[in-house]
Amino acid sequence: MLVIFCTMGLAGSGISVYLPYISKHADLNGTQSSSIITIRSFFALFGVFFVQKYYSKFGSRVGGTLAVAGVSAGYVLFAIARGYTVYCLGAAVMGISYGIGGMYLASTLMPKWFKSYVSAAVGICAAGTGVNSIIAPPIITAAIARWGLPAACWLEAAFILLIALIVFSMMRDRPSDFGLSPYETSQSKPDGKKQKLHLLRMATKQEQFMMIIAVTLMHGSIAAAYYHFSLLFTTLGFSNMQIARFLSISGITLTFGKFICGLMADIWGTKRVGYICFITTVSAFVLCIFPNGRFPQICFAMALYGFGSSISTVGISIYSQVISRADDYSDVLCKMQISCQIGQLAFSILPGVLYDWSGSYHFTYVMFTLLLILTTSVIQFLMHRLQREI
Repeated sequence: MLVIFCTMGLAGSGISVYLPYISKHADLNGTQSSSIITIRSFFALFGVFFVQKYYSKFGSRVGGTLAVAGVSAGYVLFAIARGYTVYCLGAAVMGISYGIGGMYLASTLMPKWFKSYVSAAVGICAAGTGVNSIIAPPIITAAIARWGLPAACWLEAAFILLIALIVFSMMRDRPSDFGLSPYETSQSKPDGKKQKLHLLRMATKQEQFMMIIAVTLMHGSIAAAYYHFSLLFTTLGFSNMQIARFLSISGITLTFGKFICGLMADIWGTKRVGYICFITTVSAFVLCIFPNGRFPQICFAMALYGFGSSISTVGISIYSQVISRADDYSDVLCKMQISCQIGQLAFSILPGVLYDWSGSYHFTYVMFTLLLILTTSVIQFLMHRLQREI
């Protein structure tokens, strides 16, 4: 969780808190502001391309520590930045850490530690981004208001470096390094009752491709929506502290949502979880589309978004299990992550371009809503077609 808290949290969604301040500090337009997220996403894609070889060489302990340290280095660059170029360099460094320290590490490490409730364990790890969304926005906003943008970045860099030391001291590649064995319930043991139903229907190459593309578009739209919430709410007239509260509310429900999403997938099946997350996320977007949104309405929208968007990260692991065999799960997971980073990269610049063209972020969120309806329909269609509960 600590690794994901830094790499996908502080280097991912955490950057959105800084965007309005960076935009003002460096006098950036909408396209330039969005391009910081785009650069981060591009280098995250670069990191994902090499993530398998990276962990094969360094292992989970050293690899995870270096990924967290990279986020610290990125915020050091943010602290010394005075113009657009250095901000882009900082985003690039954090992007590489995002790519190598994201869901691949949790999705491959947790099966070594858990034989039962693997999806729930992955969900708890992924909840690190939710914890970040709860505590980071108000603290960062208050720090910038009191000491300024550079000082806030220095403080965050020091804090992340401390977490890197904690990760190195506590993380191990397998339970046997501590003299332990993987967690396993009696229901998942050979002589126990089966915990989940696995039907024989396997995904074809075409179905794998369709699933990866659909999850990519879903992930890209949900992620890009979050990164631009702060800019959307700024144009609606909300104060910086109100925006920080909105992001914290989404973080609270996201934290619980990722754990509950993984747990429900283990107990109820992926199809039901997909429907629940789809309905809540679309409802959140619809509430944000209203041009006269009030404080309670936006609070409710962000609560719905936080819970529903959990599928965009936990789903990478879950849907990879659905379309893979036991012997190629790691390869399918890597392909899914690479594709999702491409989608996130493609969508990250779009809101800024549409804002410069139309003068509003509302059109962007209408497009995200329609796209989410389409992609979720494809995912659920494939789930029913495969008839395979994971």
